[in-house]
Amino acid sequence: MATRLYRFLSGFFIAALFADAASAQPAYRYSVNLENVQDDQLQVELACPPVQQPAISFYMPRIVPGTYMNSNFGKYVRQLRAYTAAGDTLPVQRVNDNEWRISNATALSRISYRVEDTWDATIDNMVYPMCGTSFEAGKNFVLNTCGVFGYLEGMKKVPFELSFTRPAGFYAATALRPVQTRTGFDMFRCTTADELYDSPIMFSVPDTATVQVGPTEVLVAVYAPGKMVNAKFVAANMQKILQGTREYLKGKLPVDRYAFIFYFNSEQPALQVQGAWEHSYSSFYSLQEMPQEMAIGGWRDMAAHEFFHIVSPLNTSSREVKEFNFNETVLSKHLWLYEGSTEYDAQHMQVWTGLKKPAEFLDDLAGKIRFSRQYFIDSLPFTELSKESAGKWHEQYPNVYLKGAAISACLDLYLLHLSQGRYSLQDLKHDLGVRYGKDKYFLDDELFTEIEKLTYPEIRQFLETYVAGPTPIPYEKYLAMGGVQYLPEKTIQSLGLGGVSIKPGKDDLMWVSTENINQFGKQMGFRDGDQLISINGRNTLSSNFGEEYERFMSQLKEGDLVEVWVWRKEGKKKKQKVKLSAKAFPADKKVFHQLEFMPAPTAAQVKVRNAWLGNYQPDVLLPVIDSADVATVEATVAALYQVISGPAGPRNWSRFRQLFHPSAMMASFTPAKELRRFTPEEYIQRNGSMFMQYSFEEKELGRRVQQFGNIAQVFTSYAFTAGMPQPLKMRGINSIELIRENGRWWIMSITWDQETPEQPIPEKYIGF
Repeated sequence: MATRLYRFLSGFFIAALFADAASAQPAYRYSVNLENVQDDQLQVELACPPVQQPAISFYMPRIVPGTYMNSNFGKYVRQLRAYTAAGDTLPVQRVNDNEWRISNATALSRISYRVEDTWDATIDNMVYPMCGTSFEAGKNFVLNTCGVFGYLEGMKKVPFELSFTRPAGFYAATALRPVQTRTGFDMFRCTTADELYDSPIMFSVPDTATVQVGPTEVLVAVYAPGKMVNAKFVAANMQKILQGTREYLKGKLPVDRYAFIFYFNSEQPALQVQGAWEHSYSSFYSLQEMPQEMAIGGWRDMAAHEFFHIVSPLNTSSREVKEFNFNETVLSKHLWLYEGSTEYDAQHMQVWTGLKKPAEFLDDLAGKIRFSRQYFIDSLPFTELSKESAGKWHEQYPNVYLKGAAISACLDLYLLHLSQGRYSLQDLKHDLGVRYGKDKYFLDDELFTEIEKLTYPEIRQFLETYVAGPTPIPYEKYLAMGGVQYLPEKTIQSLGLGGVSIKPGKDDLMWVSTENINQFGKQMGFRDGDQLISINGRNTLSSNFGEEYERFMSQLKEGDLVEVWVWRKEGKKKKQKVKLSAKAFPADKKVFHQLEFMPAPTAAQVKVRNAWLGNYQPDVLLPVIDSADVATVEATVAALYQVISGPAGPRNWSRFRQLFHPSAMMASFTPAKELRRFTPEEYIQRNGSMFMQYSFEEKELGRRVQQFGNIAQVFTSYAFTAGMPQPLKMRGINSIELIRENGRWWIMSITWDQETPEQPIPEKYIGF
């Protein structure tokens, strides 16, 4: 395993095997010995760059990008000392949690201090675990660099050199490229403080895997002491997400390397928060260890979100992000773009590329709207929430992932509506990326104007009204543009506990509210204020209720006996255990903020919906097959050519699918004469995004049909033109096998090969 990681580091991280002449330039030269851990503290030594002023401040970050909270990393620093080259101490005054003032600074040569890890510290201060530090001697070191290294006043642009002495067998999982690496030692260099704090490092015995996404090489590194998770499994399950992201971003990722760094906790006390932190070339995950087969879906969605941050804000963002102030809380007002659209992209990409069904995508969006409207202030202007997400409105911050995603969904549909399916939020973010990119910022107050220039005045008005203003979004208006119906309230028939609400209460018990009780709940005999003890013999405490309720619902069938024990207090009597029971039957249940596909959308709604969902359509909207398409062999072949040809934009994939038998296969020969086999669904996944971007016209040049009874074989020569930046023209032959079943013709298989100078199409296959 160590050998495998070394090979990866050789190709992926190492820019040079020795320090070059740049090391002679002024720089911060940090050194840390990971074999010297005392009381969960590391000793940090800094050889300082030259200082030209009589007094200077040394800072640890108060806040770092992407966290939207004040972390105050200086609180974890101990015994900070400043020295001259001769070893004499200099006067140091601690100004506040994150600042130390050093006198006689022109003589400053060295700073030393001890730093405590944030995970184990008993300090009254909140640092998200995914942004913090953990020093487990001999096991693992989580080094989010903001929690270990500081900088000098006015000197954030000076390079940083980080040297680590590490335990035998340990390796560094990071997106940084070492400038030196040898047994027990690594050295990294960052050009600025921004790059330093953008680069987490995890040291441990390696468990790694790599994934190739086009030209981008992706590292997956895992630390899981319980051995319930391994990097190979995680990487394999992220492959489709990464490939889908590449397709969604028009075939190109804006990074040449990336590292997913996963810490799975099963040794330390349960972490207060689980989550991830995004960076330009990596993301770090702090998660509870559990069986990987059970949890991979949630991990994959989280990773998709963090990976999409390479678009915004890490590529497209405002001055507040690009010139981040680590010691004053100065935030941008466009979290709808940075977090909201990123969460939307991570989910939308999966339906757009076929990794999720449309109904799943719609359910996820409905859940975000439901939770947002029930638990957060819908009239709070989103720009105000963004600016004050680490201050006045910090309790409203989670809404950026809920309403922020819903804003993006409505904006996407509105753009597609105004452009008649030709321009989406995807396209807008791409164009913003081209205009600004990694090294250029926009001004917060000018973003809406810039978006208007790229789109429409109506989009500017949407943003001013629903993002910068207090007006709640009329979801029914904007979702209807894509053939989606928004229902604020709906009554359904459902099995369950009778419509009662279950909420955490005292003594780890769950309390019952009968505000929305239904017929089954009344038959059970629930009363307001009952405290749950068990359901069908299984205890239901606050700590395990979600798991037990999910188990109960997954097993419940109509007619099953439901038996619930509760604590009940009546009047002045002591509370008593009471048994409630009844046979399960479907009863009315009110559900709120539901989204459904309209069963009969208009032509305009269908056009927007097709572009919005990419290659995949909701089953409820699939049209009945046109019998004329499959009445004869010739009609079926003609329909095949028609459905894939046209200008840039969506294809009628419903029509395409229904030409093929459910067990149909497709295959083609590559220019290297290798055969590639795939299903019609995989053909859609591979080519759908290309058709959305470029015109594609395929014409039949000739056809030879052989038929016997209910089977037919067709040799059909073709010529196609693809309107790419460099137009592509090609000719070849399709070999199509068809059967007649249930009164219609089905395509069973298609195999094609292209014409080359050495392999021209024979004249007998040109013409009809």
